[in-house]
Amino acid sequence: MKSIALTGGIATGKSTFARALLEQVGEAVVIFDCDQSARGHLQNPLVASEVSTQLGLPLNDQGLVSREELRALVFEAPEKRRLLESIIHPLVRKDCLASRCAAAHRSDVECFIADIPLLFESDHDWSFDQIWVIACRPETQKIRLHARSGLESKMIEQIMEAQLPIATKVLRADRVIWNEGPVDCLRRQLANLIESELIK
Repeated sequence: MKSIALTGGIATGKSTFARALLEQVGEAVVIFDCDQSARGHLQNPLVASEVSTQLGLPLNDQGLVSREELRALVFEAPEKRRLLESIIHPLVRKDCLASRCAAAHRSDVECFIADIPLLFESDHDWSFDQIWVIACRPETQKIRLHARSGLESKMIEQIMEAQLPIATKVLRADRVIWNEGPVDCLRRQLANLIESELIK
């Protein structure tokens, strides 16, 4: 089974690429979403309590932390962001490795792909066969992020500054998927990857 790390920057189109991949390849590929895993852990009252204690955020009536308050805090204070990552990232990595192990024991799975937004920013050794980077212009990231979330320009800038520049990630990639045009262009690049036997 081939294992691939899919990364890029916020709003570069990783999720769109992953959905298109599932449509074309189906059960032959398993995709693990690190963001989804992180959100799941933040819904765990035990994890939420630790985050609340460590970062000094109040818990709501459901015993969870507000995602809006958490986002505002960690992007205003880098030390708080690193503290949050020290809590969440090991849990997400454990989930990812367990998913990859389960996929490896399935005879119908030929490729495992992990969508890891902060692959290069994290200190963990993920040990993938290849790294694919979904890339676009920073200006396009900002437009997409504002359109989908309504975040203010200041918050968008803070989020992007917390990640390595796309140009830096591109230099460290085994494959680069340029997602600047329509979805059909992304699909054609994906088809080429499949035809080149990156996924058999």
